[in-house]
Amino acid sequence: MNDLHMNRTLGTKWFTFYTKVRPWFACVTALRTVFDFLQYVEVYTGYWWMMLSFAMLVTQAILAVMVFAKSRGCYMDFVRFVKKVLLFETISIAYGLGVQQYVQNGFDVGTAFISALITVLIAYFAWYRLNMKYFNKRIVSPYDGADSFVEATYTTQNVARENAKPSFCRKCGNKLFDGAKYCGKCGTEVIEGVRGNNDDLR
Repeated sequence: MNDLHMNRTLGTKWFTFYTKVRPWFACVTALRTVFDFLQYVEVYTGYWWMMLSFAMLVTQAILAVMVFAKSRGCYMDFVRFVKKVLLFETISIAYGLGVQQYVQNGFDVGTAFISALITVLIAYFAWYRLNMKYFNKRIVSPYDGADSFVEATYTTQNVARENAKPSFCRKCGNKLFDGAKYCGKCGTEVIEGVRGNNDDLR
């Protein structure tokens, strides 16, 4: 994983769960769905909305495994991929509950639609938004803190200059600019360590 793009100081408990533990749960759920499908093939194939629900659950398991694989690569690519996965999961959760309510309430479309709508709103804020906020917080730019470092360095250098004693030309006593190679008044070459001091010229 690219350390330049991942802040490890925020902890890894949820990251570990989402990328390593949750794929197992998704696979177990998918297996149960496959066994249920094999047991009631005619029911599933007889209704397109049942087949869509089955396909979504299987797809969730596949995506969960892909999330695990992506988590081992570049963190920025991982976040971009997870954003799409979370959006799909949000829709899939809402649709699955809608289908469940549709069957349990005697194929009442209104109840199923309201259940799915409420679920998608809750899942969006409680699952999609919270997860994206967490994963985005872990993104660290390699340039983070660069501005503060430059500012601190600049301040330190200025303080050093202000506290340094002024130097003067060893020949004419003219005040020398910091880093000057020659005296601006008489043209005498400045030799490091041989600069005069104003007190010496009095």
